[in-house]
Amino acid sequence: MIDKYIVVGNGFDMNIGLKSSYQSFLDDIGENYKLKELSDFYKFNPLFQKDINDNWSDFEGLFENLIFNANSIEDKKLACKTVDTYNQALERLELQFYTYLSREYRQWKQRIVGEVNPVYHSIFRDAKVFNFNYTNTLSDIELKDLAGKVFQVHGSLENRNIIFGGGFLEHDRVSEIVLPNSTDNDKLVRIKKDHLLLKERDEMTKDIESDGEIDLYILGHSVAGTDLNFLSKLIEKARKIYLFYYKRDYSAKMQTLLQNFNRDVVEKVQLIPFVDVLVDKEQVLEFNLSGEKLSEEEKGEEELLLFQKLFNLNIPKNKEFEKIWITVSSLECSDIRSIQLKSDEDCEGLEWILKFIEFEENDKSKEIPIEFESVRENAGFSTLILSDSFKVLLSNCSELRIKNCSISTDDLFDSLKGSTCSAIRIWDSRLTTVKESICLSDFPNLEEIEIQNSTFTSHILQECGIEFHFIRSGKEQLELKVNVDSMNLIKERE
Repeated sequence: MIDKYIVVGNGFDMNIGLKSSYQSFLDDIGENYKLKELSDFYKFNPLFQKDINDNWSDFEGLFENLIFNANSIEDKKLACKTVDTYNQALERLELQFYTYLSREYRQWKQRIVGEVNPVYHSIFRDAKVFNFNYTNTLSDIELKDLAGKVFQVHGSLENRNIIFGGGFLEHDRVSEIVLPNSTDNDKLVRIKKDHLLLKERDEMTKDIESDGEIDLYILGHSVAGTDLNFLSKLIEKARKIYLFYYKRDYSAKMQTLLQNFNRDVVEKVQLIPFVDVLVDKEQVLEFNLSGEKLSEEEKGEEELLLFQKLFNLNIPKNKEFEKIWITVSSLECSDIRSIQLKSDEDCEGLEWILKFIEFEENDKSKEIPIEFESVRENAGFSTLILSDSFKVLLSNCSELRIKNCSISTDDLFDSLKGSTCSAIRIWDSRLTTVKESICLSDFPNLEEIEIQNSTFTSHILQECGIEFHFIRSGKEQLELKVNVDSMNLIKERE
């Protein structure tokens, strides 16, 4: 049997709407104490320094470095005073954060909205959870009851024993610590002074040592700073590591893993998009791969594969991920790598996905290649071409490829007008149109047209004895590279 371990970090609480980030706390301090400049914050507390990102691990790393630096001061009287100053600053900050987080947590509990994403029900069921947060949000959203055990690694608001600090005793520079009181705010030292935390620490250690193979899920933890030494035991032991990421924060996490572990450990990592925990069911794409009969709102494996390819997302094929809701508000046009539609079913699936998404008309954040292959004129294709979201994607199109298709191009080319498209390639296709011509001046960025073994046909045009043309007009129109083979209906008008 494979045991399941979950690491829950501050990113989890932020995901469900709790303002628990370092930056949110800093903003609140600034507002309450009328602090504006960086120097004001530093005078208020010397631990408030500019070289900190929106991450608590950065803050704790800064505290470590300040204590190490203080131990290198030659004037021992000054050095001891400096250590005491930083320890007192940490204690003040810890108390202020306790007050701040207690207030924010109470307010959050009053505004909890949404249903828990079923994927988290599956992940937390029978798992051992190491909660690095100070809140009881896992209980509030009824995930704690699903878990086998939940450990509050660094204390809780409820027990009034939250812990900030460094990891001096497990640091490779520990030999540099020579001054008294330097390790007063070492996390392990403080845990050993707290009977509740020490009891949990001992139990966690025993579980890790006694369990066999484990799968590790990391939800919203930076995998850095003073917690890394503790986490390394889990990371090295894990059979698989499911590392949940938001946007591009996986980059820093993977870099940390590469710097601290060998290649074998990194090979075990599987990056998972951090889908929203609490969701409005009316605003989600529902995927169900459990084998159960699908509801009207749910889609199966084919649609999920198309969605994953479209947004370059990875969803593992195991039981924990059989049911998953994707919040559409988290999807952006810039997230799309390419669009490849290789069947009528693909068109229908994409049309279903885009029904939930509203891209801004002026979103020019990324140029996207779009390809149709083996697509026929059907309701899915026709509806897709007319959808507002797909029109936005067409306006961002870098290259349009049509291969082995039998479709009408009128609406497609109309939506492509004024786009970023630089190339149109048509192969082995039978295309229909009601138009006499397409004016290339409507495509200001077009540089190349390639047509191989394809035809444009129209009963109306044929009855009138009219051939279809691409027209090049306008003095400023770019010279186009046109490659035409077996295409009798394409000619240029002077």
